[in-house]
Amino acid sequence: MTFEPWLFTTDTNLARNSVEAGIKGVVIDWEWMNKEARQREADLECNYGTLKDLVEVKNAIEAKIICRINSMGPHTLLEVDSAIKGGADVIFLPMVNSRKHVDDFLSFIDDRAEAGVLIETVQAVDDANEIAKLPVDYIYVGLNDLALSRKSKNIFEAVADGTVENLRTIFKEQKFGFGGITLVDKGFPIPFDLLLKEMSRLSCAYGFLRRSFKKDIKNRDMKTEIQKIVDSFRSLNRRSQDEKNKDRQALFETVSNVVQLDKV
Repeated sequence: MTFEPWLFTTDTNLARNSVEAGIKGVVIDWEWMNKEARQREADLECNYGTLKDLVEVKNAIEAKIICRINSMGPHTLLEVDSAIKGGADVIFLPMVNSRKHVDDFLSFIDDRAEAGVLIETVQAVDDANEIAKLPVDYIYVGLNDLALSRKSKNIFEAVADGTVENLRTIFKEQKFGFGGITLVDKGFPIPFDLLLKEMSRLSCAYGFLRRSFKKDIKNRDMKTEIQKIVDSFRSLNRRSQDEKNKDRQALFETVSNVVQLDKV
């Protein structure tokens, strides 16, 4: 099984260099409605990608083009149509609250592109079994917004308490991802190598490069570092079940320690 790193950017030069370095997908982010208010206290990034950005990146690279649109609303059909006309291969719907959201989303796409759903609300977790019955291609567990929805103090609680693993069990037919990617020797407060081990154990197919990746990659060769991520994932797939269990326990203990510190 291969693992695809995806990068958020509207910079055509960065997109081109990233694809040459081994990035398999570039995400154009149109999600901005209600996002700043929702994430005000979480120090997270809000992007304002446009159709022009999507078209320019599409024309600049030969790689998968992913578009994250706004959450479901009166604007969704227009955004889906625009993303498809602009050349998006995959469209992601964020902040899903119900199976109906996904039903409507799929009807808007009408098999013209692959469909991705972000599971990042309590309601989506509760309705996961129903959503899994639909022909969705990609599922991604958004730890930041899920933590806000659950009123968790730490984004990794959903990993430690088994929520992410349970969702993987439910969405066994979909290409699955969670968390964020950075260099294999970086990551704070959870070392990325521990998260990558869990991504391998849960048979994740792809992951989003974190905002910290752009900082961590400075003074490093991107092609070398991306290859390290892909090679590490491939190597981790060959672990014994006992090794996977030990690595899982190490991750859970690390997350639990971080969560406890956050509660002090």
